[in-house]
Amino acid sequence: MAVDREFLTEKLWIGVYDALTARLVGEGARACEFGSIGGLWVSSYCVSATMRACPDASIVSSAEMVAIGRRIDLAARGLPVVLDCDSGYGDDIVLRHVVEEVCRTSGIAGICVEDKVFPKRNSFYSAQEQRLEEISVFADKIRAADAARRATRPDLAVIARTEALVAGQGVPAALERMRAFTEAGADALMVQGTGPLEDLFEVARRWKSESSVPLIGAPTLYPDQSPRAFWKEGFDVYIYANQLMRAVGPVMDRLVREAADTERGPSSLGQELWSLRDVDRLVGVGHGLADRAVPAETLASSSGPEV
Repeated sequence: MAVDREFLTEKLWIGVYDALTARLVGEGARACEFGSIGGLWVSSYCVSATMRACPDASIVSSAEMVAIGRRIDLAARGLPVVLDCDSGYGDDIVLRHVVEEVCRTSGIAGICVEDKVFPKRNSFYSAQEQRLEEISVFADKIRAADAARRATRPDLAVIARTEALVAGQGVPAALERMRAFTEAGADALMVQGTGPLEDLFEVARRWKSESSVPLIGAPTLYPDQSPRAFWKEGFDVYIYANQLMRAVGPVMDRLVREAADTERGPSSLGQELWSLRDVDRLVGVGHGLADRAVPAETLASSSGPEV
């Protein structure tokens, strides 16, 4: 079975980091509340922060990422899940085994590997820390990933990500890498940028003038640019890579601060809190558990959000 390119064509992907966030987005997409959402992005940045409270610096292992990706895939209500595999956790031999594990133990739709030297450093960290693999070395990794999925589950998408712009190597270098990685077997490409937006758009325009291979962007540092603006310039996928995780931070911080005030209760947060019923709906209470739940009239009698 060939790679399904539907989720790689003019779509939004939302960055999730656990089963509950995957279920939230998956339920909304299935109910057509979020009609343009075509996939879930499991970033090492978010998983590092939420699972280990550590930097995004190849500290989370491949086994940990595959395990969380598997849980997310099971909770995602059919939305394709793409797993951020950093720089491949080592050389081409290591990446081959990671791909085989993904293929044999999950329904994850795609993996993304970036062309940084292992251990990698997140794109938003110091520019002096951004070191890229030689083109030939990273192309070998993509070939290994391609061979592994063809031997186990050919419908797994292999996405190659270049950090040439992040490393300050410029547009021509980014395009050179993209051509080489496509030739090595990548089904789609991702390009990240931390400098001038025009560099990112120039890469996209020039790429689209010569190739139909899908192009993915995660414009975290360009929040004023809409998905349609990116699609117009030549990108096929726009990722809200970490906004969901960042959105919950202020509410959690406020709740913890207000909890220290022993004269107040959590109802002061009002509608910012989910009700228990909201959580129960997402996790499937009612599928054989409805008769064991607190009666609806009890929940309804609460004057504020259930806590």
